[in-house]
Amino acid sequence: ELSRVRLEKDILMGAYSDRRLRSLWQTNTQLLARQVVDHAGVSGEKYVTRTRAEQKAMFGAALGGGFVTAFMVLTKFFIGWANSPPLINALAIGFNYSWGFVAMQLLHFALATKQPSMTAATLARAIEVNQRDMNFDEAPLVDIVMRASRTQFSALLGNIFMVVPVCLAIDAVIQFSFGSHLLGIEEANKIIRIHHPTESGTFYFAAMTGVWLWAASLIAGAVDNWFTLRELRDGLASNRLLRRLFGAKRTGHIADFLRRHVSGLGGNVGFGLLLGVMPFVFFLVGIPLEVRHVTFVMGQLAYAVAAYDHSLWTDPHFYVLLATGVSVGLINFAVSFTLALAVALRAR
Repeated sequence: ELSRVRLEKDILMGAYSDRRLRSLWQTNTQLLARQVVDHAGVSGEKYVTRTRAEQKAMFGAALGGGFVTAFMVLTKFFIGWANSPPLINALAIGFNYSWGFVAMQLLHFALATKQPSMTAATLARAIEVNQRDMNFDEAPLVDIVMRASRTQFSALLGNIFMVVPVCLAIDAVIQFSFGSHLLGIEEANKIIRIHHPTESGTFYFAAMTGVWLWAASLIAGAVDNWFTLRELRDGLASNRLLRRLFGAKRTGHIADFLRRHVSGLGGNVGFGLLLGVMPFVFFLVGIPLEVRHVTFVMGQLAYAVAAYDHSLWTDPHFYVLLATGVSVGLINFAVSFTLALAVALRAR
């Protein structure tokens, strides 16, 4: 009799829960999160190298990412010197980041800090698959973590090893052409001061940048899920206007191209706008916020060092700043990976 009463109670509570907006919202957001994580996990598989050749290829792609970043830092200086209104300045910086990230994607380059949020989804999927087996084996999970960590470390070294010499080379070209460094001594001092580990909010800013890295992975997954759900690939391929303009075969190629790259385009543009606009949004509510991304930090410090005609290399404070750059990278990694893994595990 007691079991029957409990069953009736559960049925009534279930029927009541099915008619609540909160239950509907939770169910749909959980399903959406699962789809977003699945799409992010597919993207993250390419960031887990398996052979030495794949690791070398990732290092080469990271060198390309560092090369593009050097020019992104350069154009950001020019945007700052334009003294535009705050909103225009924020949008210009956001689009400056966006073009660089999109260029990296189309050229098959890599930015190290974008990898953890993707590999977290891959790790969560591996955990789920492994848990289905009655004999839980930790070895495959440990192997994935080791390979992902090794890949990301290689990508980080590739970014740094390229961005620093390219920035120094750009400054040398500017000095040869115009007779002065890109930055003056006062600007170089300002850059060094705002990146100081104890006299600035560098570590807090690095953590918030990790949050934007994680949010960008969600944007990428959401855009990919939306593109698939709406069946836009087939819709574009069969669009009459596009077929008249480009022909059926070329329209199909365009649709396939967007299908392959839509996730990256959405995530890269979203990440760039987050880095550019969010400091302005925080400024409106009186909260200081700046971008502290390890590759951009090293690029700005390289331009600042060039302004001293190598005299800063003998200053011990400069090596403290180098250590700060490494710490910024670790914080970027840790925050984005932790948030992405937590969401991926909950979604699964």
